[in-house]
Amino acid sequence: VSHVPGQEIELERMLDLDEDLFLVDHCLAESLDIKPAEQCLPTLPMTVSMELMAENAALLCPGLGLIGFEEIRALRWISLRNHRSA
Repeated sequence: VSHVPGQEIELERMLDLDEDLFLVDHCLAESLDIKPAEQCLPTLPMTVSMELMAENAALLCPGLGLIGFEEIRALRWISLRNHRSA
């Protein structure tokens, strides 16, 4: 969406349960045999959030590398909602 090198970056990524198949493994309701994944409360895994942060940091600070994360906590679920138009 926007990028000011070395200062800020804003990205947008639309996730799709049909394309991003790993999301199906991260549903809160274990009812995939009864109803579609979008009705089973899919959530974004914390590891994916961390990877997105690491990739953004690499764009903001080229030439530097991330060694690791420390003291990471997730206080809320990142739920996925269906934004498809009918």
